[in-house]
Amino acid sequence: MIYIKYVIFFISLGFSQDERTFRLMLSKGRHKETPKSAKFKKEAKFKHRSPNYQLDLNNDGVRESLFVSKIDGKDLITIRDHKKKLILEEELFPLGPLSRIFKVQMRKTSKDLNTLLIYYYEGTSKYLEFQGTARLYLLTYSPKTFKFYPLYKGPYIWDEHLDFKKNYHQRKQEISLVDFNRDGTREIAVRFSKITRVYYFSKEKGWVGSKKSTF
Repeated sequence: MIYIKYVIFFISLGFSQDERTFRLMLSKGRHKETPKSAKFKKEAKFKHRSPNYQLDLNNDGVRESLFVSKIDGKDLITIRDHKKKLILEEELFPLGPLSRIFKVQMRKTSKDLNTLLIYYYEGTSKYLEFQGTARLYLLTYSPKTFKFYPLYKGPYIWDEHLDFKKNYHQRKQEISLVDFNRDGTREIAVRFSKITRVYYFSKEKGWVGSKKSTF
């Protein structure tokens, strides 16, 4: 029986099939710097953040910084430019204790758009039965203009469950990016067994989820 008590956070930079992956335990080497959050200026009782991860988000040869933080139970992802000026800060919404962002992937969505795939463990619920879930968030932007589209709260990608009879299971979804309709923009497919959900992106509507499909 395995519960998620410690979750590995890493960023993978994926503009080709040869992705670089950086792994670091959030529970190790607590960062001493206080998170400078635009949304949480009041003194917080609990603050914790990852180190700065340096990456070139817009392919201009200058690296931006990305880090995740937890402030009084709220989970944030923050992006700053090379002068430490705030570019973007988004809040994700937990369902219970132990929530955290545990993985971020930067992927090419089209010739002029990138998407950050944010893997978020929503936490656990222990009322009568144990339940833990992870969800995929999508943050799409233009590298040329640094215009960010609204953060999209996507599908469940993983869950674990323990019922009162001590029956336990884990269920993991497979995630892939494929240009199904050949329009130059890659869709995101989330699959479990023979059931697949496909998410489409448009500059007018952002990400839109499809109904279940069988492949």
